[in-house]
Amino acid sequence: MMKTRAIVFSEQNRVEVQEVIVPEPGPEEVLVRSVQSGVSVGTDGWILTNQFTWGGDIPYPVVPGYQRAGFVEAMGAKVEGLKVGQRVAVAGSRLEGKPGSYWGGHLHLGVTSQTDIFLLPEGVSFANGAQVIVAQVGYNAAARSMAGVGETVLVLGDGGIGQMAAQAARVRGARIILGGHRAERIELARRHSCDEVLLTRDPGWVKRLESRESPITAVIDTVQDEAFFQTYLPHLPARTNVVLSGFSPAGFHIDMGELQKKEVALLSVAGWSRQRCEETLQLMRLGKLNLEGLLTHVVPAAEAPRIYNMIRLKLEPFLGVNFLWE
Repeated sequence: MMKTRAIVFSEQNRVEVQEVIVPEPGPEEVLVRSVQSGVSVGTDGWILTNQFTWGGDIPYPVVPGYQRAGFVEAMGAKVEGLKVGQRVAVAGSRLEGKPGSYWGGHLHLGVTSQTDIFLLPEGVSFANGAQVIVAQVGYNAAARSMAGVGETVLVLGDGGIGQMAAQAARVRGARIILGGHRAERIELARRHSCDEVLLTRDPGWVKRLESRESPITAVIDTVQDEAFFQTYLPHLPARTNVVLSGFSPAGFHIDMGELQKKEVALLSVAGWSRQRCEETLQLMRLGKLNLEGLLTHVVPAAEAPRIYNMIRLKLEPFLGVNFLWE
């Protein structure tokens, strides 16, 4: 029986680093040794606070996290296309018993289906690879925006997904405005993710949307808050395409009539796919997507209780967070 260190949400708002049992890899599974695992600040936070409502109450204790990067250690007999020692990015891990896996990515040794493992291209760091799912969510949102070369995309939200959506939309040739309310994140966006920034804590920001020489073609909304949506919707140009990419613990209700008055097209995206993860990694290889530059905290996994407390209570500025396992 093999054991490994893992970050465990033992109960609501309680984080511990514990030893957990690692199951033997099945015929189509791979054992991967993590070098870094990436925090999805929103999802991890909602799991910790029992607000991730898609599956009902969180069945504590659980190992959270849906992204990590490391080395292939062993594999089942039917695994193809992988070798021991290869560098890979991984979407989560399987666990048996308690604590259970709530995607299970924050651990040192983990077993994962080969379908959720992606080779890290040469030149892509473990730091970037450990954020592959967050980057892919932003990439997916940008792909759905339908903005053409030279058109203007407004990205709302200064977190990791918003910044990745901005970078991915810029790869497609759009001009990017990123709106957020945290000065330190806006500065990182200015350096890494967009062409123009917009402070949404300024009460007059929505009216400026109407007076732009270059009208907004698409909005990528990673805030996904009903009240916030209702604030900016009246100020959008007609026939704007809006992509919602996020999660709303309190729910999100839309009056279709308000959309129809302006012929606003609304899309909602979530999740990941193998193809999109591989395309995201290739853009990282080409230097077109860079989440590593947005990491504000890269710390040993032993510091997880402090880090999650910092995130939950907003004790200091932060954006991207990775845990070091080696």
